Amino acid sequence: MTGIKLIGTGMYIPETVATNEDFTKIVDTSDEWITKRTGIKERHPSNGEPTWYMGVQAAKQAMEDAGVTPDEIDMVISTSVTGDYYTPSTANIMQGKLGIHKAFSIDINCACAGFVYGFDMAQRYIAMDDDVKTVLIISSENITKLVDYEDRSTCVLFGDGAGAAVVTAGPNRCYTYLECEAQDANKIYAQNARPGNAFTTQEGREKYLDLFPQGREHYMHM
Repeated sequence: MTGIKLIGTGMYIPETVATNEDFTKIVDTSDEWITKRTGIKERHPSNGEPTWYMGVQAAKQAMEDAGVTPDEIDMVISTSVTGDYYTPSTANIMQGKLGIHKAFSIDINCACAGFVYGFDMAQRYIAMDDDVKTVLIISSENITKLVDYEDRSTCVLFGDGAGAAVVTAGPNRCYTYLECEAQDANKIYAQNARPGNAFTTQEGREKYLDLFPQGREHYMHM
């Protein structure tokens, strides 16, 4: 199997900094409590930057680092759970913003493992498809828009940002082992909009209500 080579990387983090002391002003916590349990001292929350915007900044840096032009990119993989739209895909938006015209793009939703899945997918496409020689992988997350800042057990954990990489065929294969603990999918979640339309009855809403975890709007629960 054809291997893979990483030829360029880039990153973006928001300028805003939220320290542990900042959290003591909005939730019942302390620097000692947070540091002891997480080791975190500060994080960078978005100041309004969209997910696609952060991804584009990281991608530009990665492409410059790799020395490739937009026309040399054959595939764009976006890994994110916090896209700005239901449709179009985050990958499609970023492809357009980057001026990439000769590629196809795809979103994958794999949370924290997103880049690993994206890297594995890129290697397989490069090995099996002669039309795919250069892949741009962009991992961009706006997790803080899902954070419940009344929940001290989760709100102190997250910041925002993006990372990107350009990969091509290489002499060495990267071996990955992927496996999901699907039965534990309810351990951490954030709800999407629930089904409902002009024809949905109250009976219908109540009938399927138990199929959804109970939670506070769209916020993350763990």
